[in-house]
Amino acid sequence: MSLDLNTIISSMLGSIIAISGSIAVAVLYIRNQNKSENKRRVHERIQEACFEQGIVPIEAAISEYGTSTVFAMVDLRTWVARCLKFREGLPAEHKLLEAKIEGIAKRPAVEDLTKHTFSLAMKWFPSLQRFGMPLYNSVKRTFQVYSMFLSDQLALEHIQRQIKGSSIDEIIRALAAVGEILQRTEIYLERRMENLKDYIWQRDYEKYLDFLEMTKEERYQNFLSELNQYLEHLTKWSDAQTSERSEDRKETSLALSKWLNEHIDLNPFQ
Repeated sequence: MSLDLNTIISSMLGSIIAISGSIAVAVLYIRNQNKSENKRRVHERIQEACFEQGIVPIEAAISEYGTSTVFAMVDLRTWVARCLKFREGLPAEHKLLEAKIEGIAKRPAVEDLTKHTFSLAMKWFPSLQRFGMPLYNSVKRTFQVYSMFLSDQLALEHIQRQIKGSSIDEIIRALAAVGEILQRTEIYLERRMENLKDYIWQRDYEKYLDFLEMTKEERYQNFLSELNQYLEHLTKWSDAQTSERSEDRKETSLALSKWLNEHIDLNPFQ
């Protein structure tokens, strides 16, 4: 039985529509696959070039150097109290204190800081610059501050000079206060690094070029602005440690402590 012309045309049109639909679905699938693949490659590039070779090792260095510095200050305070206060500063106790200080100074991370080797971070500093110079400068300056305090405090001559101008109780309190501030700088930087990692992944960049332009984004500018404030307070405080005016040391210590207390739990990206 022959088919009429309308039936043939309808069948052909139906086939064409079905084929066109299949082609459209295939094209859309391929496009989505390509888009997903491109995004995956961008994410892998960011993960390798920026996280594994930048943020993650720098964050580990912050934790290691910060913790080692704080422990060194705690141990120094403990031995100053044991040898100079509780034993009335007998000659034998001075020798014991000197030995303890030498032991603290020889700890790998402490020695790494006092010699300005920064081996845990030096390799990764260049990659940190892509996240903005305020972050780069803040991390480097913090390590320098750790180095400065360790170099000064882990010298028996320095402690002996302090004893001449202050009581042992005052020295112990000063070591505790400095140790607390240094610990909070470590925590502050650790949290900012975590905030940065979260921000990058939440942005879900599809193009690597967009990622490279990240520092121009408004929320990122807030992040950099806060780091500049941190750097300013930290620098004033560390510079004041060489001032002959005790008021300078006290004012900058209070200012830095207050600023850290106000900002340490805040996320500048939000």
